[in-house]
Formats: sequence, C-alpha cells, structure tokens
Amino acid sequence: MAAAPQYRIVADALLARIRAREWPVGAALPPEVTLARDYAVGRSTVREAMRSLESLGLVDRRRGAGTFVRPIAEPGPGRRFVGLVVAHLDDLRLAETLAGLEEGLRARDFSLAVRATHDVAAAEAHAVESLRGQGAAGILLEPAPGWPSRDYLRRCLADGLPVVLLDRYDPELPAAYAVADNLQGALALTRHLLAAGHRRIAFMFPRAFATTTMADRWQGYVQALAEAGVEPDPRMRVRLDGGLPDPLDGALRAAVDRLMALPLDVRPTAIMCPNDEVASWVLSLLKQCGVRVPQECSLTGFDDLPYAARMDPPLTTVQQPLRSIGRAAADRLLAWLRVPDVTPAPAVLPARLVVRASTTRAPAAARPPVAKA
Repeated sequence: MAAAPQYRIVADALLARIRAREWPVGAALPPEVTLARDYAVGRSTVREAMRSLESLGLVDRRRGAGTFVRPIAEPGPGRRFVGLVVAHLDDLRLAETLAGLEEGLRARDFSLAVRATHDVAAAEAHAVESLRGQGAAGILLEPAPGWPSRDYLRRCLADGLPVVLLDRYDPELPAAYAVADNLQGALALTRHLLAAGHRRIAFMFPRAFATTTMADRWQGYVQALAEAGVEPDPRMRVRLDGGLPDPLDGALRAAVDRLMALPLDVRPTAIMCPNDEVASWVLSLLKQCGVRVPQECSLTGFDDLPYAARMDPPLTTVQQPLRSIGRAAADRLLAWLRVPDVTPAPAVLPARLVVRASTTRAPAAARPPVAKA
C-alpha cells in the first residue's frame, strides 16, 4: 500500500516513543539533525513532524533551546475548563479543529482538558465521567461510531451538563453540534464526476453507516445520481469490512481487487473515498493493478488534508472547514453555559469542492451518448 507522507511517519514514530515514556514530561527530544539522520529524512520533514506534534499540544518548541515533551494541558486550581473527548490525538484533522476550539474558549478564559479513547468504545463514557468529576463546565465530544455512550450522554444532558458534538450528530440526543455540510459536499463531488461523463461511480464507506457523516454523504451521492437519471448500481456500493485501513488491514485491497475484477463495461470509472487517507491507499493499489489515475479511473477523497495537494496526481477532494467547526463548537458550548435552558442551534458549515488532477473526463467508451438535437 502507499506510504503515508514522510512527516506523518516520523510524527507517528515520535508519538509512540513519547507514549512509551522514552522521553518523559519535560525531557528534550533529540535535535532535528539527529532525528533526520535516525529516520533518513530531511530536516524539513522532521520540522513538519514537530509542528504536527506541537499543534496537538504534545511538545513545546522553544527557540534556541529545543523541543520538549509536555503533558496535555490540564486546568489549574479554580480555573474554568471544558473537556474534549476524541478518538485519537494523532488525527491530522484534530490540529485545525483544536485551533478553532482554543480560539473560542480563550476569548472567555476557559481552558481545555483533552482525553483520547483510542477507539475503545467503553472508554468514551469513562472519559466524559472523569472530566465531569473534575468539574468540567461542559463537554465537547467526537462520538464513536455506533454511539456506545448514547444512554450515558442522555443522562448527562438531563442533569444539565452541556454536550456539544463534533463532526457528527444524533437525532436521538438533544445535544448541540458543529459539523461540515457532508450532504452538500458529497453532492458537489458527485455532480463534478457526473459532469465529466462518469456514470459508474463507486462509493466507499467504512463498515456500516454508523455515523451521520457517512450517511449524509451517501444521501448526497444518491441525490446527484437521481438528478442525472443514473440508477444506483449495488456493485458500486463498496463497504470496507474491517474498518478504515491501516498497513495490516486487507479490507481495502480486497475492495479494490473486487472492483478491478469486474468486466470493463461495468468496472467503475471513478471511485469516491471516505477521506483523503483512504484515497492515498486506493491510489497506490490502483497503480499496483496497472490502472492509471485519472485516465482510466478518477479518484476523490474528503477533508483536504495538507498532503492531498502533494499526492501524485494531486487529489480532488472536499475541504472541511475544520477550524471553523472548532470555533462554532466552542461558541455553542459557551452560549449554552450563558443560557442553560436553551440548547444552541446546530452549526452546519459549508464544505468546499477542491478539483485537482486526480479526476478527469470518463474514458470515451464509458461516457453516455450525446443526445442529438
């Protein structure tokens, strides 16, 4: 499979060593030149890795002194704070969202305490309970797929604890939320492919539609097909059994192999991936199959992470306004604290189509005939 961006590989390796306490809190990391030699990369790659760890609040970079491990910020005695519960601290999307959250909270002199569940469903309620027990004024939460904490969160809300959801929402919970407009984003992306003559467009999604994020994107995809008079083909609905891919997961390889094994007249001419990371894996797998992107198969992602523009070819994707989502979530939580009896209106922020070189016109044989006047 495709290698992740070099800086991401270095950042993940450094994060693992920090978590293993190879460098305890307060310890200095080796100099950039040493890390560049150890990981066989350039100093600019190490610098970018350090910036990503700094944006997550895991290290302090001090001019002229070096880079030092620091704990996730905890509220001081008597300081007002809110809790943030997420799946992973090394999610690239989190850095921008955190920046928006901190902007909003800092303006009202609130600090932020962060907990990660590492995709352990039972850890979500435990993390919220821990923050609540420490006196958190409210909770910002990126819920796990399947909503394992729904009943617990319902009790929290009934007890008067403000809970603002990030990235997804739950019609069964009276919580505020801040999300990208996933439906409109997928609608624009599918329309772009349809306008380029594609009619066999594969839609990949992780596991079942366990989040509103993916369900809304599916709705946008189906709506665009309906507008174009295209009947959805069950073979184009590609479930990635086993979850999102990693280097040890064969789900993506199996999915791509199944699609590429279809006869040429039914094989997809475009593939929509659930995010940019999956798209980077799919791009590598298509190349391994001898399929040229975009000449034989166009490819899209979702998120517009920093490396999307540097892929080969650069990736067509949908840009999520991550910083604005963070700021909107903070604003709603603070509004809820000011007026406890009124649940703030949700924030659904525009998602922008970014067209790059990974999409082009469908192969001539696959385009619909042009209607004669």
